[in-house]
Amino acid sequence: MNRKKGILALLSTVLIWGTTMVVTKIALSSFGPMTLTFVRFMIAYVCYLPFAFQRGYRFGLSIKPRMLLLGFTGIALFFGSQNLGLFYTSAASASIILAAVPAVITGMAIYFLNEKPSRVQLIGIGLTVVGIVIVSLGGSPDAHSPNPLLGNSILIVCVLAWGAYTILIKKTQENLPALVLTTAVTGAGLLFLLPMMLGEWLITPLPVINLAGLLAAVFLGIVASGISMLTWNIALAVIPASAAAPYINLVPIIGLLSAVFMGERLDWLQISGAIFGLVGVWISSKHSH
Repeated sequence: MNRKKGILALLSTVLIWGTTMVVTKIALSSFGPMTLTFVRFMIAYVCYLPFAFQRGYRFGLSIKPRMLLLGFTGIALFFGSQNLGLFYTSAASASIILAAVPAVITGMAIYFLNEKPSRVQLIGIGLTVVGIVIVSLGGSPDAHSPNPLLGNSILIVCVLAWGAYTILIKKTQENLPALVLTTAVTGAGLLFLLPMMLGEWLITPLPVINLAGLLAAVFLGIVASGISMLTWNIALAVIPASAAAPYINLVPIIGLLSAVFMGERLDWLQISGAIFGLVGVWISSKHSH
């Protein structure tokens, strides 16, 4: 495979990830946050299974203690809180806050893995934190964002959950093919998401599904959770990881643009927070590469 096809696969991956926030907002018009999370990853799990079984996956892997911990932090807590946050805030704010993930991971690695930070990394992390705080305080209630402060606060939990998942993955050092590990973690996450979904049904009305919401959920399950993993792996087959990683910085920009295209508006606090956050992420990630 030549480099041009690898770059095309990489750009496809980034485009999919960048539009996920807006697609999730559409899906939430039909599904509750926990129901959507369960439906999304049940679809993805079913898509993974035929290929994962060929690589050695067995159902018992998903109930190992390490997999349960990874499934809770990386699937149930991360995506559950992401969808719950998006239920209350805008896709634009979510894109900005989730852009902080690389900086948060760097900060957690410094604390938990004793990695030595450079001064530039610390500056980048500091700018990112300032950006998150500003964005969290910005925004006013509207049709896209009924309770932005609550939603933004939940999304901060979401970012911390992914940081914890990443640190746990590094500490776990599972000697499994990537697809088998992904399938095992997804299966473990579903075990936590099932009671969350049932609990949601007890306290809120049952979902009233429309066509747009259903198609959005299918997109999240098949394309955002399945095909994007394939295109990412295709890209990494011909492009070094260090060269591919900076493309991830395009994800929040695509997320912002797609949110604005769908009718969301940014106030001056959100814009200034986005500038601080994105510059901080760029500084820290550029230096680490």
